[in-house]
Amino acid sequence: MNYGAVILAGGKSSRMGSPKSCLRLNGVRFLDQLAYELRGFQELTVSVDDITKHPGITYPVICDLVPDCGPVGGLYTALKNSGCDALVTVPCDVPLFSNGLARWMCACLEEETERYTGAQRPEAGKGTGSPDPEYSRPDAVIMATMDGRIHPLCGVYRKSCLPVLEQCIRQRNYRVREALSRLDVMICQAGTESFRLFNINTPQDFTSLSLSGEARRNLRSDTGRTAVFCGRASDGLYPVCGIDAPQPGAGCGHIYQETADCLAVSGWKNSGKTTLIESLLPLLAQRGLKTAVIKHDGHNYEPDVPGRDSYRFFQAGADSSVIYDKDKYTVTRRRKITEWEITSLAQGVDLILMEGFKESGYPKIEIIRRETGQMPITGLKGRIALVSGMDIPADDNCRKDSSDAGLLPVFHPDDSAGLTDFIIEARNKGILKQRWTDAAKT
Repeated sequence: MNYGAVILAGGKSSRMGSPKSCLRLNGVRFLDQLAYELRGFQELTVSVDDITKHPGITYPVICDLVPDCGPVGGLYTALKNSGCDALVTVPCDVPLFSNGLARWMCACLEEETERYTGAQRPEAGKGTGSPDPEYSRPDAVIMATMDGRIHPLCGVYRKSCLPVLEQCIRQRNYRVREALSRLDVMICQAGTESFRLFNINTPQDFTSLSLSGEARRNLRSDTGRTAVFCGRASDGLYPVCGIDAPQPGAGCGHIYQETADCLAVSGWKNSGKTTLIESLLPLLAQRGLKTAVIKHDGHNYEPDVPGRDSYRFFQAGADSSVIYDKDKYTVTRRRKITEWEITSLAQGVDLILMEGFKESGYPKIEIIRRETGQMPITGLKGRIALVSGMDIPADDNCRKDSSDAGLLPVFHPDDSAGLTDFIIEARNKGILKQRWTDAAKT
């Protein structure tokens, strides 16, 4: 599926007394902050009731097709006008909402859709290729806070929601929860990231937000990451019209956490990627960084040692195989995985080093060994530095920074210390996080 995003800014703001989209936190308008977080989606629009009431909005704007329907009308109009399969929806009064939460909701919808699709395949054990009567494709994913309160406007809605929304509008039933009761909805609990769903309705809320930075930090776990559970509204775990908090561990066990900075070490085969990463790991550890390494194998690798018990279990047909001791564990699962999910598995680290990934949009250090006939990779996205034993002239295209910030630095393969300094400086400046956000577009 392809995804767009819409910021719902058509409310009357009657309790606030002024348009909430124009409120500022740390000098930045709520609307601009949310647009920044959601800028990587294929579409980004702002939904309003009347464009003449919002002259300061510089983003693409859509006006309600049916006036005075509240959020149901805004959601209906956004889906009706969108060229995407699904839309991430965020109200303008949740300025702490993050790109990470949005992407995670999309990943949950993708996985549930994949499970539904798998249930239709003959090889899934059904034999007929018909839909599994016990499983359905979700129409939407919405968020809930730790106390069980749902936030229906912080969600992802597929175009399959349109008939229900249109029906509600015809019946003049504009309650969002009424629409949800007619849809197949997956509800995800935000855990200790619940503070990101804090919505500003009154001047008192705004004052609380401005003063609660320390309180928000205290809500987070020690690592800044949190397990988040999700399930279907039809499971009874999250009553759409109730406020009962779900039990810990309920639902299907998706995990959300803010992703560490990511840096790919790319180059042609036998360019020395593994050796370079090996040399960086101890130096990064000495500087206090916890690291994870992800490697892509273009072939069908063996996930275990042949003959071992866990290997035999997996080869015999187990969907998952887990082996552990008091210090470590290994999980092998039999399914495809997205790049976003891969990075999400690396929990509790500061930096993820990725070997390969030259086709991705992640920030990259490229290794060039022209003495073996290797040339720079044409069209490589996200290059921030080069490693080569050869002199690379300033006018070489691979030295050009796509952000026009100047020439990219070149490090000798033996200068691991200098490259480590560069990586840490880039991370401290937010370059890797910024580049990572850009990578989410691809």
